[in-house]
Amino acid sequence: MPVLEDQVTDDEIHERVPITRLQILADVIFALSMVYMASAFDLPDIDVVDSPRELTNFLKGQLPVLLIYVISFVLVAVYWMKHLEHCSYLKKTNIGHLWLQILFLAMVVIIPYSNALSSAAPDTFAFQVFYSVNMFLVGLFSLLSWIYATRHHRLTEPDLKPSTIRHLRNEAMVEPAIALVSIGAALVSPGLWELTLLLIPVAFIAQKKLDEWRLSRSQRQSSS
Repeated sequence: MPVLEDQVTDDEIHERVPITRLQILADVIFALSMVYMASAFDLPDIDVVDSPRELTNFLKGQLPVLLIYVISFVLVAVYWMKHLEHCSYLKKTNIGHLWLQILFLAMVVIIPYSNALSSAAPDTFAFQVFYSVNMFLVGLFSLLSWIYATRHHRLTEPDLKPSTIRHLRNEAMVEPAIALVSIGAALVSPGLWELTLLLIPVAFIAQKKLDEWRLSRSQRQSSS
């Protein structure tokens, strides 16, 4: 079949799609995932919980579920902020990048299910591994999206500094690496598994503080 000279290819179509459209889709999916995670909480049976002591015992029993919920919510928030940061450097998208982003968002959608499994049986090793693998895949597709977008400045401005590309790539490696380490931690104890996952937001905050310190030092050196 002959190809018309003025026929627009799939890549050209997607390159004309503003990156903000991808950001809107991601914001909706992240927001829904955060809301659905709350469905893991149980409601007290009014016929059974009819005294302050029984209510207190019920709430104490919900503490493991609450802890996993907090971990999941914070991790989703970290990935959302990382996604915003990555998109801020992109000027366009294409079909390859969109598919990587779709896989990334598909893994984000699964997080409420992973959260529900871990909440139902916090000490079950198989559920913890499923959760960790889910988080690993979220981080992996985020990393691959960034590598794809920045290779030869495919989707970024041509003057984006290689040091910035390299820095954000190294940052994106942290979350999936910690998720893999958490699988080994789950072999030791459920508590250690939870503490290992908490390293992800801690690492995120530490990286940002370190970046601010480096920028401040660089500005002081430039002015002196």
